[in-house]
Amino acid sequence: MQYELAPMEGITGYIYRNAYVKYFGGMDRYYTPFIASTGLNHKELNDVLPEHNAAFMLGEEENAGSGETPPPRLVPQILTNRAEDFLAIADRLRQMGYSHVNLNLGCPSGTVASRGRGAGFLGVPRQLDAFLEEIYKKCPLSVSVKTRIGVADMEDWEELLGIYGKYPVEEVIIHPRIQRDFYKQPIRWEGVELALQQWERTGSGIPICYNGEIHSLAEYQALRQRFPQIRRVMLGRGVLKNPFLVKQLGQWENRLQATGDAGDENVREPETNEDNRGKQSSEYCGIGGYRESEAGTAREQRRKVLWAFHQELLDGYRKIMSGDQNALFKMKELWAYFGESFPGKEKALKKIRKAVSMAQYEAAVREVFYSKS
Repeated sequence: MQYELAPMEGITGYIYRNAYVKYFGGMDRYYTPFIASTGLNHKELNDVLPEHNAAFMLGEEENAGSGETPPPRLVPQILTNRAEDFLAIADRLRQMGYSHVNLNLGCPSGTVASRGRGAGFLGVPRQLDAFLEEIYKKCPLSVSVKTRIGVADMEDWEELLGIYGKYPVEEVIIHPRIQRDFYKQPIRWEGVELALQQWERTGSGIPICYNGEIHSLAEYQALRQRFPQIRRVMLGRGVLKNPFLVKQLGQWENRLQATGDAGDENVREPETNEDNRGKQSSEYCGIGGYRESEAGTAREQRRKVLWAFHQELLDGYRKIMSGDQNALFKMKELWAYFGESFPGKEKALKKIRKAVSMAQYEAAVREVFYSKS
């Protein structure tokens, strides 16, 4: 199984990615938040500079025949509906050493969609077809696509699948909602089913990566049971809530492959990249997403990893941002998800949300991590 970290604007930039791969890892690909300007503005440029992404930049070509496991691939994502702009951005990225880019056809933002970009581009299949024809003819890099399944409904989804099937798309990442669903409406499983059926019938060799509402091992198992042929999964909010999630999924897959039996009660704690060990249940609750009743040593090890991860993020943001207030706002944004690793700590989490100074924030964080109530 291949695991991919979703691009999330404002959160999964290079500070987060570097800290995540250091303490957790387990992802095969990491996607940057989208690039929309042909010249790459200051924020976009900093996020893709090779010196800010050293852990990701050595490609498969350099490792070919070396016997070494290549590092995870970093894939810049591009948001545009103009082929000339896409090609200009891709060429700039090529000069930096990138070999693969991703086209964003999934962003549901009203502002983005109203301009015919992101998921809004899906509403004009003919224009999209012409756009894809030009970029696949001229782009020097391999191109994957992240897509929703329509704008106002699924009426065009079958046609869109036919369009994707015409080109050498490196991968299609399907988020099975329409643009107007945003993120709160139920997943439209029929969109995934139609894609699998149509591409099996037509013999398309395009790999499908599933994206959407995988926040726990149980949700992942349900997906695997429903679509066993899917071998790529993109994770987003589930990993922000529980950074250990991808390790847990990978270990479940390894057990399934080795024994054919992956009962939840025997899932063991995945190892981290910082020599953290222990055993855990697959139940989603407690420190780092696991049950409160487990052995104290395992819980304490996870607490140490999450603390070190948090401190690395905070230090990284404080170094690149002017003033502690900006770093504070950035960390609060993360805690909207991260706080779910700490059930029962609602009072302390509320203090984090209300903190107006770095001193208040750090005191509240210590309370979340180390208070017994």
